[in-house]
Amino acid sequence: MSTTLATFDGSATDRDGKGSKLLDHPGEEPQREELEAYLARLTSNLIGMGFGPILRGEMPPSLISLNPRSLAELPPLPAASKKDANTVYQRELFESTLIYQNSKNLEQQTTQLNDHKTRIADYIFVSMEKNSHRRRDRLKSAHVIDLLLNLYDGGAIYRTMMLELKTPVLIQAAKTHEHELQKLMAVKLLPNLSVQTLAKRLSSMDKHVPHLYRPLEGKAHSNELVKMMPEVL
Repeated sequence: MSTTLATFDGSATDRDGKGSKLLDHPGEEPQREELEAYLARLTSNLIGMGFGPILRGEMPPSLISLNPRSLAELPPLPAASKKDANTVYQRELFESTLIYQNSKNLEQQTTQLNDHKTRIADYIFVSMEKNSHRRRDRLKSAHVIDLLLNLYDGGAIYRTMMLELKTPVLIQAAKTHEHELQKLMAVKLLPNLSVQTLAKRLSSMDKHVPHLYRPLEGKAHSNELVKMMPEVL
C-alpha cells in the first residue's frame, strides 16, 4: 500500500497531527450554510490527508507509474530481423512478459486506488453516524464498488455531495418521493381487499421509502399503514 497518503483509523479527525475534528454532517435536511461549513471542513481535511487527486477524479501520482504500458510503444522489428527466429522469439517473449506485467500492475493499481477511495468514504460515513443515516445509506447504495469487500467510491461520494450544494437535485428528488408516497397513503384501501392488492400497494410504497429524508420506520411506519387500512378487512 502506498505510504504517500495519510492513514485513517476510523475516528472523525484528520491525520495532520493537529487533531482537527471533522464536523458532524448537518442532518437529513441541512440548511445551505450548514452544508457549506461541513463541506469546507471536509474538503480541507481530505486534501490535507493527501486525497486531493481522488476528490477531483484523477489518478494519484503515486499510482500513475502502475499505468499499463501499451504494446504500440514498442518499435517494429526491422525487416531483416523478422527472418531471425531467435530475434522473433525474444520479441514475442518480451511482449508476453509485458502483457503479464501490465495485468499485475493494473491489479495492484486498482486494489490501492479502491483502498484510498474507501478510506475517504469511511471518513465521510463516520461524520454521518449521528443524524444522517438515510443520506449515508443512499450514498453507500449509489457508490458501492464491491459490497462483499465493503469497498466504496469515496471520491464519487464527495463529488455527489458537492453537486448537491450547487444544485438541489437530491433534495428535490426526495421531496418528489415524499409527495408520491403521501398520495399513495391518502387513498384508503377498500374493504375485503385481496392479498394481491395489498401486496401491490405496499410494494409501491416501498419504492419511495428509501429515498425520504424524514425517516418512516418503526411505530411511525406502522401508524401510517393503519390509517390506510379499511375499517373491515
